[in-house]
Amino acid sequence: MWKKMFGGKQEPEDNTQEKIPSQEVDSAMLQVQELLSKSEDALQNARDHKAQISQQIQEYLGKAERLERQAREALKRNNEGEARNYLEEKKLYVQQIEQQQLVHAELEKTVHQLHMKTESMKLKLEHMHTKKNVLSTQLEASSMHDELRTHEENSEQTFESFEEDVILQQSRTEAGGGLDMEFAKLEVQQKSSKDVNTLKDTIEQEEQEKQEALRASQKQRIAQIFGTMETTKQVHEQAPPKATPTQTDQIQEFFKKSNPANPSLKPNPPQPSRDVSQEQQQKIDEFFKTSK
Repeated sequence: MWKKMFGGKQEPEDNTQEKIPSQEVDSAMLQVQELLSKSEDALQNARDHKAQISQQIQEYLGKAERLERQAREALKRNNEGEARNYLEEKKLYVQQIEQQQLVHAELEKTVHQLHMKTESMKLKLEHMHTKKNVLSTQLEASSMHDELRTHEENSEQTFESFEEDVILQQSRTEAGGGLDMEFAKLEVQQKSSKDVNTLKDTIEQEEQEKQEALRASQKQRIAQIFGTMETTKQVHEQAPPKATPTQTDQIQEFFKKSNPANPSLKPNPPQPSRDVSQEQQQKIDEFFKTSK
């Protein structure tokens, strides 16, 4: 890049595509497979040629034996010239047999070598297949490991982001919860104020009911006292009047307590029924005024 910027000499770019290791292995295996095919073809040709030589040797042996028999028969007929001819021809076949046997022996060696080479190439090809499978498995495992590591890193980042979102949401919730708490306190205070006012009203009502009950009890007691006085008056009218010190003292004591600020006001002796009723009403009113 710097050479391009400052005008340096630019190197030619290599546009050749780099081969993937697996492709290189496939290419090498393909070459071995081609060599193996050629070796198998050569082995088969050598075996076929060997078979042909073996067949020719057998044919030459058969002809040589036949010529020897013919020479024997010619000698039996005392025809040495014919026998000599048969033996000379036999000698030619014997020479061919010896040459073919040499060729056969060479072919035997060639077949053995080709066989060993072919088997070696087969084993090599099998080894390459096995190694390729192992390397492919390792490569797949490594790739899976890389993917898993990448996935774990992405997952970790995702969980971190999720945790940050949760913390942010919790902080917002806590802030909102503080406002809710303040509103709740205000609501409780308002309810408490209402409850206090209601309790005050209840207490005032109970006090009022107590006062009314007390007044009613006092009225009933006064009515009983004045009823006793009325009864005493009737008895005095029917019988010679006798003073009842105890009842009189009680009445005086009652009026003294009910009118301590006006000691000159004392209950008069029993009067007629109409005057007594007015006096009773007056005393009752004064009693309730002082009891408030």
